[in-house]
Amino acid sequence: MKNIQKITGIITLAIITVFLMASCGDPVAQADLGIYNIGDTGPGGGLIFYVDEDDEFPGWTYLEAAPVDLSPRYWSSSSIDSPGTLKELGKGSNNTIIITLTHWTENSSNNAAWACNVFTGLNNTKDWFLPTVDELELMYQNLHLRGLGNFQTSEYWSSWVDDESANSSQAYSFNFSNGYHRSDVKFVRNRIRPIRSF
Repeated sequence: MKNIQKITGIITLAIITVFLMASCGDPVAQADLGIYNIGDTGPGGGLIFYVDEDDEFPGWTYLEAAPVDLSPRYWSSSSIDSPGTLKELGKGSNNTIIITLTHWTENSSNNAAWACNVFTGLNNTKDWFLPTVDELELMYQNLHLRGLGNFQTSEYWSSWVDDESANSSQAYSFNFSNGYHRSDVKFVRNRIRPIRSF
């Protein structure tokens, strides 16, 4: 009987410990447990613009756009290639890693990908990245066209460089005045909106 009481006490203590650890954990991790809809404010203080309802992307369910633009910056100050970047949804984080690694000698606040990489949002969120063309298009459709997000009718840098293009001095931008993307010279200062996944 004493052994049963001892085991029950240990199990109860373990359950209480787990509960306390969960309730006192990282506020962002706790906030991430919520359910969000398009247009809701996310844990980083920005707006939710995509919900992965079909579990297409392992490791995350939501895409959140930062609450404000960063000031206009170059995509890059050089024409160094960044092979392997993609335009599709869910690739922005990996693209940003590729860009910051291939352009490591010029990583500064003037570089679009680097500026997103070092951006800090609400609740000390530091996992922001430069969106792809497809991710920008979703922000345009799900936020901008609904009057959300305070986007400007300007060009926004994406993290995509077309590997098949012979011109390494260009990257793709997305125009929030008409919803089209185009190849743009990397040395142009375009607007930037960091995003994060969670």
